[in-house]
Amino acid sequence: MKTALPFFAMDRIKKLQRSVLYIFSSISILFMTGCPSKTQPTRPNKPVTRAKAPVKRYQISVAHTPWRPTRGAQHAPLQIVELLNPLDAQTRRLHKLRPLLWHRFPGAIRWQVQLNPTLGKDRGYLISRALLVAKRLGVFWPYLSLLMRAKTSPTFEQLCALAKQTGVDPQRFEIGLQVPTFKILVDRDMRWAHRFGLLGRSYLFVNGRPLAPPYTQKRLLALLKDERTRVQKLLQNNTPKQVYGQLMKTAQALPKGTRPPAAILGRRYMRVPFGHLEGTPMRGPGDAPIRIIEYSDFTCVPCRKAYFLLHHTLKTYPDKVKFYFKYYPIGVHKESYRVSELAAAAQDRRKFWPLYDLLFQKQKQVFQGRMLDLAQQVGLDKTWLAGELDRRSYRRRVLKNRAHGQTIGIRGVPMIILNGYRIPGVPPRKVFLRILKREMWKSGVPDPAYP
Repeated sequence: MKTALPFFAMDRIKKLQRSVLYIFSSISILFMTGCPSKTQPTRPNKPVTRAKAPVKRYQISVAHTPWRPTRGAQHAPLQIVELLNPLDAQTRRLHKLRPLLWHRFPGAIRWQVQLNPTLGKDRGYLISRALLVAKRLGVFWPYLSLLMRAKTSPTFEQLCALAKQTGVDPQRFEIGLQVPTFKILVDRDMRWAHRFGLLGRSYLFVNGRPLAPPYTQKRLLALLKDERTRVQKLLQNNTPKQVYGQLMKTAQALPKGTRPPAAILGRRYMRVPFGHLEGTPMRGPGDAPIRIIEYSDFTCVPCRKAYFLLHHTLKTYPDKVKFYFKYYPIGVHKESYRVSELAAAAQDRRKFWPLYDLLFQKQKQVFQGRMLDLAQQVGLDKTWLAGELDRRSYRRRVLKNRAHGQTIGIRGVPMIILNGYRIPGVPPRKVFLRILKREMWKSGVPDPAYP
């Protein structure tokens, strides 16, 4: 028979059970979480703050240069350098955002443009030259706006027509496009872009900080606001003129880059004044994109090799090359001046080009003193020619041609000037054709096989 426990005993047993459960539960919690240190009390977790990455910045010069399109005060707090490819879609997008940036940061932006067309493709190089001509004539920004609205890539004639819309004389603009100085300037900008590996790309540098496409309003405003904040802090201890120099102290040096392509080295360009070509024998279409000027001597053996090279070129590109011949007798052969005078006389009788071909093709007969026989073969009066040569009637014209060559630095023949590019001597045919195709690209008519 079981005896019932008193009620107070039952109550103590329940309290004991609760104490045992509490002890076991506490021990299990300690095993799961670990015992807190007596010397280092536990603290609530705080978010980890990471140091900001240093801003990437390059030591880019923003000094004033008369040939570079620029807008804004020289010591503005936000110095922007744009690599502009006129046929890049990102350039058009950036141009649409440009008025917004001027409005949001009035008086705080100085914008410089460096031309960076695609190498060897499209008409971007020709358009870049046109932009520099517009800068020279004081209408760069209106002209750029017209180009950005054009739906197709403009031709040479269309570029001159656009210039007329800005109030510029199209004939003056066309003459500017034929000046090789602007090729040298575009090549210089392209070499600078090549140092960064950005040849042919649209790109921005804001106070030396690079910004790659795509260009959006949010990205541009964020970068400009950040730079303005940094500049405002520097202005507390510096003048506006000193701020950009302070930013450049922590900037990286410009990358050296690899050797630039030969197409943009731009070392051999020279300008031939248009007055030198007045009265000069010329063959080929007047609107041809390639203009070749040769200074030559009919009694020069290397000049004969140059003749066959140019003859092949004229046959290969009959509608793209305009050829000028300039007399430059060097006096090595006793008949040197007389043969040039003979050709000048034939020029007045409109027989220059037939005689020109014969004098080079049958150069041995010239050395034998039979040049009057060659002139008779093209329909010239031998007696009349002999009299003109004895009187030296055309010596002045020949000397004038030679003097023209000397004023631009020519000291020997043959000398070929292809769209302003100087080619001394007779290059191999492959080299010459490569130069020709390169100049075709720079003139807006790129060859599909180049480069």
